[in-house]
Amino acid sequence: MAVAWHQMTGYSVRTVNVRVPMNGARYALIRFLLPILVLPLVILVVIPISLARLCSATIGWPTTVGEAVMQGMGLAMVVLGGWLFLSSLYQVATRDEESLTLWDPPRRLVIRGAYRRVRNPMISGAWFILAGEALVLESLLHALLALAFLAIATGYIAFLDEPQLEARFGDEYRRYRQHVGRLLPRVRGWRPEG
Repeated sequence: MAVAWHQMTGYSVRTVNVRVPMNGARYALIRFLLPILVLPLVILVVIPISLARLCSATIGWPTTVGEAVMQGMGLAMVVLGGWLFLSSLYQVATRDEESLTLWDPPRRLVIRGAYRRVRNPMISGAWFILAGEALVLESLLHALLALAFLAIATGYIAFLDEPQLEARFGDEYRRYRQHVGRLLPRVRGWRPEG
């Protein structure tokens, strides 16, 4: 490759090894930002924009009462999803020793903020955003994306995440699971006694 580049341009290519030391704070920041920036950005922004371009979906002023209601419900779902998602990120960011990523499970059961209303606020929030986008854009492709996301997330939660949490936290998690829904948030947050 370097020879071909040199023959085409007359410039030589030198490789330089740059090594950035990873201290604890920088590593923790990368571990925190990667799952909250890359994955949600792709799922909630990049893929929906690509689908909107593919099916020529645009946001327009509603022309009927039905369209207005559907777009209003969609906007409300996006706001709810954003609150759930951002609230759960805040819980992670303000707790130094905890992370709620797939590769770094929590060491203590988190029952604060949005976690008092729904057991999986990041996933629930992402689903509400995707479903809201489908309603606002009135797009079947976006609705299918939201349903696919819901199916994959529900399977992951039911078959992988929840059994691990139950094994790790035992009765405390079982009691939490009895009072707080998997994906649909409660109106009033649950407060464990004691």
